[in-house]
Amino acid sequence: MLASSKKTDKLDAHGMNRLQRTRIKNRIHASLNKYGVHIEGTSDGSRAIELLRTIPGIGAILSIVIAHEIGDIARFPSSSHLAAYAGTTPRVHA
Repeated sequence: MLASSKKTDKLDAHGMNRLQRTRIKNRIHASLNKYGVHIEGTSDGSRAIELLRTIPGIGAILSIVIAHEIGDIARFPSSSHLAAYAGTTPRVHA
C-alpha cells in the first residue's frame, strides 16, 4: 500500500479531508447566499433601512433586521431608551 503525502489526504478530527471540507464550505456559502438574497428581497426599501446601511459595518441584512426589530423609532423618547431596549446599556442587579 502506498502512503500518500498529499495535504488533501490528511484527515481532520472529524475524519474529513481538505476536499470534503471545501465542498461542505461551498454548500454552506451557497445556502447562505440564497437566504441572503431572499431576505434582501423582503426589504421594502424604506428610508430607515437606507439610513441604517450608511453606518459602517451595517449591511443589507443587518439593516433590515434592525429596522424590523426597532419598528417605529418614535416610540422611544430618547436614544437612552432605545439603547436600554436593545440591551446595550449596563445594568446593576442589586
